[in-house]
Amino acid sequence: MATCVSIKSVTLRYSPEEDRLLLRCQSDEGMYPTWWTLRLWQRAFPVLVQCLEKQVVTSSAAATEFYQNLAQQKADEVLMKETNRAQQEKTSSSGAEESLQATVDTQLSEPMLCAKVEFAFKKNSLTMMMFGVNETLRLDVQMSYQQLRQFLLAQTRCLQASEWPKEIPDWLLPEQNASSSVGASLH
Repeated sequence: MATCVSIKSVTLRYSPEEDRLLLRCQSDEGMYPTWWTLRLWQRAFPVLVQCLEKQVVTSSAAATEFYQNLAQQKADEVLMKETNRAQQEKTSSSGAEESLQATVDTQLSEPMLCAKVEFAFKKNSLTMMMFGVNETLRLDVQMSYQQLRQFLLAQTRCLQASEWPKEIPDWLLPEQNASSSVGASLH
C-alpha cells in the first residue's frame, strides 16, 4: 500500500537539462519534487483538457471557444492575484521563517520520477494522484476546475522553452492570457 501525502500547492518548472517538467509539491510534511516526462505529460494533458472542455458545452464552436477563453482568463487573473499576494507575504515574513524554509528545502530527497497519474473527477473538482516508479508513495493534489485551468496554463508556459510537441487548444495558449508569471504556485 502506498503512503498517501496530501499536497497543498504545486509550483512548476521545465528543466532543459533533464528535458522534464518539475512539479514542486508542497505538503505539511515538506516538499516533494516530482518529475514528469514527455510521455507522461502526453497522456495526462489531453485528459485534463478534455475534462475542462466538457465543463463548457454550447451549440456552436465559436461560443464554446469564447466561453473557454473567458474561463481561462478568469483563472489566470486569480492566479496572478494569489501569486502577488504570496510574494508580498513572503517579502514581509521574518528571516527566521526563511531560515526554516531553507532548512526544509535542504532536507528534500531526490526528485521522484512520476510513473503513473490517475484522476478522480467530481462535479466541481478533481483529485490528481501521482505515483512513483515503485508505487510506495502517492501524492494527492485536490484541484477545483479553476485551479486545473491554472495548472494547465502554468504547464503551457513552462513548456514554451521545450521542444516537446504540443497540441494545445487556442484558449489555453499563454499569449491568450494576460499574466506572464511563470512558476506560479497553485494553492
